[in-house]
Amino acid sequence: MADRVTGEEARRIKRDLLGAGDRTEHRKRTVAPMKGLIGQAGKQQRTYRFRFYPTADQAAQLTQTFGACRWVYNEGLALR
Repeated sequence: MADRVTGEEARRIKRDLLGAGDRTEHRKRTVAPMKGLIGQAGKQQRTYRFRFYPTADQAAQLTQTFGACRWVYNEGLALR
């Protein structure tokens, strides 16, 4: 398991590798309401379910990818 990165090194990684700038940058954006189909008469939402059976190599790659996605998501939350 890798050592946890904190302090100035973590800020450098966020800035250089993730392209995340100052924490104040996101506060300058305006809030826009979400537009959806819920509440509109005559509109229905469909749900699809898919099942797949990955090989051992694919499962390992998916585990690594989801772990990276989880890390990026959590770092994005930390920027807020």
